[in-house]
Order: sequence, then structure tokens, then C-alpha cells
Amino acid sequence: MKEVSPVLKISAAEISEHYLEDEKKSDSMYKGKVLEIKGIIKKINFLNNRNTLILQGYNTYSNIICDIQNVNKKEFDKLELGDKINLKGICKGFLKDVIILNCVLVNK
Repeated sequence: MKEVSPVLKISAAEISEHYLEDEKKSDSMYKGKVLEIKGIIKKINFLNNRNTLILQGYNTYSNIICDIQNVNKKEFDKLELGDKINLKGICKGFLKDVIILNCVLVNK
């Protein structure tokens, strides 16, 4: 994923807002595509041997769930709540939150 160029760069708030406004249209624009997303870390999880970041979305009810690839473990461990980050991953769609898989950190 680190070597793949994103199709689009977008903020976490923007993509969240788009999905809340029109899920079907947003799926046609984003689903299955590599995106670079800029956002603020709201929550950091490590469950079931998976690292996950939750970025603040457009409102408090919809966020961006980012499943982080294990190759980023050292970088992941340095992250803190409130950090502004860019990450790259594949958009899988929307289930109350936007889901991004196979994420790699672009920068902190």
C-alpha cells in the first residue's frame, strides 16, 4: 500500500459528510479506491490483533474507521489522541462510519 498512489486526497470530515448526504453516490466515488485521508485521531484501538484508528468525521455520530496494516506497528505506537495524520487505504464503504482497510500512515 505504501507504494500505491491514491486516487484522491480528502479530509475525514469531507468523506464522512459525503456518505451521510448520499451513500450510493459516495460509494460510486470512493468504494474500492485507494484514498489518502487527512484527519484527527479520536480513538486508538488494539483488538483481536488488529490496530485501528478512529478519525473524527463530519459530526459526532459518524467517524472514519481505519484498519492499520501491521507493518506500521512502530509508527502506530507513537500516535496519540488529537494527532493530525494522513493515511492511505482502500475505502470499503459505509456502515454508520466510513470503513478504510489496509491503511498505512503517510505522515504524522
